[in-house]
Amino acid sequence: MTKAILTLVTLLAVALFNSSALFPTEGNVASASGGAHNGTVNLSFGAFDHGEGNITGQATFIDDATRQKVTVDVECVKVTGSQADVGGTVSKSSNPAFTVGSAVHFIVDDQGEGTGIIDYFTPLAVGTCDSGNTSAVIASDRGNIQVRFYAPDKDCTKCPVGTHCAGNGECVGGGGGGGGTACPPGSRECCGTCVPFEQECPVACSPR
Repeated sequence: MTKAILTLVTLLAVALFNSSALFPTEGNVASASGGAHNGTVNLSFGAFDHGEGNITGQATFIDDATRQKVTVDVECVKVTGSQADVGGTVSKSSNPAFTVGSAVHFIVDDQGEGTGIIDYFTPLAVGTCDSGNTSAVIASDRGNIQVRFYAPDKDCTKCPVGTHCAGNGECVGGGGGGGGTACPPGSRECCGTCVPFEQECPVACSPR
């Protein structure tokens, strides 16, 4: 009887451990979500890094003119300042340029909230979160993009340039976090300075 009870307790402990690993109680390590539009390109997405390699989400690109639609299962989210590189595998597609099973990605830039604020994004491209930006950056004429992540040590004073503190140690795109100023359109924060959006930033400078 005692042995059976000990076995049950052990199994419950393992289950609780695995549950906390898969679903962290402290929320997402980083996330990017929202919608954007430019010309005939229509994007809606949600990408969430829960920590411990657990990444979930989905993105949908629709061409308003041709009605071609591409659905992506998100598998990576790489956040640097106010930008996020989101990548994954095409799960559904009526666009011959992006077949089911293809590895694709896109980049979004959260410039903040409010009247007159313009977010930026890139069209869908073949590649992964480590491929870098190979597409032209375009301005979103409607919708809203949000990029969020925990500051180092959850210390809001460490939010990088181009972001601001949203409370609880979380940084959000837009504003002049870290004592700096928001990077101008078409550029991104890298090692405390603003560089062209398409320029890669060393891993050592990542806010995470």
